[in-house]
Amino acid sequence: MANRQLALGTISFAICFAAWGLISAFATRFREIYNLSASQTAFLIAAPVLLGSLARIPMGLLTDRWKGRAVFTSLLLFSAILPLLAPVVSSYSMLLVVGFVLGMAGSSFAVGVGFVSPWFGREKQGTALGVYGLGNAAQSVVVFLGPVLAMRFGWENVFRGISILLVVWAVMFALFARNAPTTVPSRKLGAMLALLRRERLAWVLSVFYFLTFGGFIAFSIYLPALLRQEFQLTAADAGFRTAGFVLLATGMRPIGGWLSGRIGGARVLSLVFLGIVPFALLLAWVPLLIIDDFGMRKLPHTAAEDLLEIIMRRYERFSTLLTSNRPVEDWGKLLGDVAAVSAMLDRLLHHGHVLKCGPRSWRTKTAPAS
Repeated sequence: MANRQLALGTISFAICFAAWGLISAFATRFREIYNLSASQTAFLIAAPVLLGSLARIPMGLLTDRWKGRAVFTSLLLFSAILPLLAPVVSSYSMLLVVGFVLGMAGSSFAVGVGFVSPWFGREKQGTALGVYGLGNAAQSVVVFLGPVLAMRFGWENVFRGISILLVVWAVMFALFARNAPTTVPSRKLGAMLALLRRERLAWVLSVFYFLTFGGFIAFSIYLPALLRQEFQLTAADAGFRTAGFVLLATGMRPIGGWLSGRIGGARVLSLVFLGIVPFALLLAWVPLLIIDDFGMRKLPHTAAEDLLEIIMRRYERFSTLLTSNRPVEDWGKLLGDVAAVSAMLDRLLHHGHVLKCGPRSWRTKTAPAS
């Protein structure tokens, strides 16, 4: 019975997370439809995450009070409404509201934890919750398959399909799910909040959860748009890479739960944070391109096009440092393409700074004429 309830909870969590990831999966499409800026797109992607995170507290309290079967069924039915509204809204502001309220599907994690945990003893809860966490993979499935299905059926029908799936599964869950038998009476809200007043560790663990799972969710939600905007990947390629990231992280959950049961959650968290630091530093590293001694040698006839392509790809994304012993006025003659040089300088000087040094360098004095 416990394993069956675990399976039901995991599938419910997966379907809710699939709905939660819809806005991210089609963020690029919405950007084209509503002509959104990069900041507007990022805000649209963040809207479901914001409510999904904040709603976990009240949804968790409701689960403790009314049990997981009733709360999960209600959440599935409520979440089915929002995907139906997304295709019919006519403005960015209305889509933002729909995306924000769709974030309620993200609170399913807290509901499922309250539903699954009572079915298992303390020695097995880590493994059980790790298996339950596999439901995260549904988000990567939507990000990867959503654009593919949209090419054939239209993105509107993808949203409607998720809505139908939510309704069907809500009925299935209501029929077959059972709350764990317990003799402990339901606690009132005051008693639940009292734990936060007397247990400082609860706040510390919340910070750990905020940094780890919050970072994972934020990165996985925004990664498709990031890969397309910064690295010019196709929708399918960006979805595939995001799916790999989410599947790897999701696959580690049962292992993390099992390790926590064996060596303790504190040690596992310490190892996780030690592992995060070097990779976070790598992600924060801004790649700097240095083009040194530009103009010292005769350049091929394709140099103007190649250099312009490099500058355009890095424009407003990465830093470029270019040094030259030739005045800017000579670059057009040097490259043999005045128009390309003008475009290149326009990009370089838009956010750049020019430093002039003198006197004439020894290398310029001794360099052969080109």
